[in-house]
Amino acid sequence: MSETVLIYLAAGSNLGDRLGNLINALEGLPPQVIPLRTSPVYETPPWGVLDQPKFLNLVFEAETRLAPVELLKYLKDLETRLGRQPGRRYGPRVIDLDILFYQDRILNLPELQIPHPQMAARLFVLRPLADLAPDARHPQSGLTVRELLASLPPEEISRHAPPLPVNLDQDFRLALRADPAARERFALLPASHRKAYTDWIAEAKKPDTRARRVAQTLIKLKES
Repeated sequence: MSETVLIYLAAGSNLGDRLGNLINALEGLPPQVIPLRTSPVYETPPWGVLDQPKFLNLVFEAETRLAPVELLKYLKDLETRLGRQPGRRYGPRVIDLDILFYQDRILNLPELQIPHPQMAARLFVLRPLADLAPDARHPQSGLTVRELLASLPPEEISRHAPPLPVNLDQDFRLALRADPAARERFALLPASHRKAYTDWIAEAKKPDTRARRVAQTLIKLKES
């Protein structure tokens, strides 16, 4: 497929470093999937199988040129690279990636249904999706995401972190990846505080000054 399409992907994790797993998924999307924005991160009870840890969930808004089935395979390969192992349906997992919307496409194949067939019943999907695209219409029901969300009964859900940073410069992104404590602190900061750090790094004119500011930022993050 040649044209670029807008997609929405759900991501969830309830094993290990849950927030780190979501960040790894975000950073693993390129080059075939280009993230544009993320929703805030929410903590939610498990769905389907209840005797397991709580999940962290969010939604990615992204662009791709992959056809739907190609996109599914790409995401499944990413899950495997991030450490997901085969397990029981709806059971605990390091990472779970699902296609919610593929522009306004409707697809019904044995291996892939778009829109996601269970999204309208899942608060942990609709709440973060509504943060990004409240007026997007479900191409089958015709209801907006906002309307679908309002139709659900109250459930337990809490905001865990602000939207994740997208498109960080490579040197800073790699430095954060090598220091999980600093990366978690950075992810939990408000967007304005993150921008203050990245702007300060970007102001450095010389490579050695920039490297020193990256290192100092990691120290400051862990001290905060």
